[in-house]
Amino acid sequence: SAGNAGLSTTDTANYTVDTVEPTVSISMDDTALEVGDTSTVTFTFSEVVTGFAAADVTVANGSITDPTSDDGGITYTATYTPTDNVTDTSNVITVDNTGVTDSAGNAGLSTTDTANYTVDTAEPTVSISMADTALVTGETTTVTFEFSEEVSGFTLDDISEDGTGSLSSLATTDSIIYTATYTPTASSTNATNVITVNTSGVTDAAGNAGVVDGTSSNFTVDTSATAITVDAVATNDIVNASEAAGGVYISGEGNVGDLITLSFESGSTLTT
Repeated sequence: SAGNAGLSTTDTANYTVDTVEPTVSISMDDTALEVGDTSTVTFTFSEVVTGFAAADVTVANGSITDPTSDDGGITYTATYTPTDNVTDTSNVITVDNTGVTDSAGNAGLSTTDTANYTVDTAEPTVSISMADTALVTGETTTVTFEFSEEVSGFTLDDISEDGTGSLSSLATTDSIIYTATYTPTASSTNATNVITVNTSGVTDAAGNAGVVDGTSSNFTVDTSATAITVDAVATNDIVNASEAAGGVYISGEGNVGDLITLSFESGSTLTT
């Protein structure tokens, strides 16, 4: 009421302002995962956070361990393990930022993704087929090896058979389907035969080697010698008129498809 004006200024006690939500960046030490691989995933937050757990992380085609921190809650690491028998070129790991809070209680916003990574944990497999599964004298057959994906390193040394033949001329135009020629061994009879591929000798584009061997269906081989006999004739082995009149017989057993050639002196005839 006396009209005295105040002097100087008066301050409150100090207070803090933190309206910044925590953010995170994510990196992986391996972004091209194949059979047997794992990857260390690093989560680097913009400040110390609490509440970060595996439940806040979504992974594609794999699983992740619970993240741990050695610096008080800024940097976390976890191990990612890809799912077996998967081939996928488009994958990300996602963090739900709303599951973490900073020291002021601010929760993160939205989600954060890693860069893309690839998963190829599928080993190459092979199926084997034969154009002819009942081989006889004079025959060969084409054997087809069809892999589940492009492979390299496949040679004749990766192929075995049951000892009644041999393989040659292995070739491919696309690194998926290969062909070879199977030639049975002469004078062999075997009703039980298979061709086997040791797939550990081949690899796919990711470097995965095969694990499961490929085996053909059973095939038969009969290249036993053809047996032909001629009726006994005169002791001089010359068929005279009377013997010829009575007929001379040639008999024997051969395989289907055999070519049997009989040669006679000029003027002789053959009746079948």
